Amino acid sequence: MGWIDPLGLDREPIIFLPKGGDVLHPGTVDPVKNPEGLFKIKATGSYYDDKVALYKAAGLNESPSRKWISHHVGYDPKTNEMLMQLVNPKYHSHPHVGGAHEFESITGFKYGSEDAINEATRRNNKLSKCG
Repeated sequence: MGWIDPLGLDREPIIFLPKGGDVLHPGTVDPVKNPEGLFKIKATGSYYDDKVALYKAAGLNESPSRKWISHHVGYDPKTNEMLMQLVNPKYHSHPHVGGAHEFESITGFKYGSEDAINEATRRNNKLSKCG
């Protein structure tokens, strides 16, 4: 028998797969070019602003909806980019860690806070000056 986490604290990073039909926003998945519906955006420090950027990166011509959650798959501190997916909320509730947690671990600022927004802006400004 394996170890059981009674408190649900042993979370791992996950990438959601489109199996089941309603896991990922259908407009973000391309069976050949992008089967996992993954997109990179510049981290903003704001869940809402990241969601807006994700809709834009995915080429969706609709307003961000509560029907879909922006899942922060991973964070690259060198580029200040988030790897993102638009996920059905019932699947996103599975305990996990991802890019928002990585941003917090690296910067010390809780994602979604004013400090995180300021830090992401600072990082984006610094990167834009470099090239």
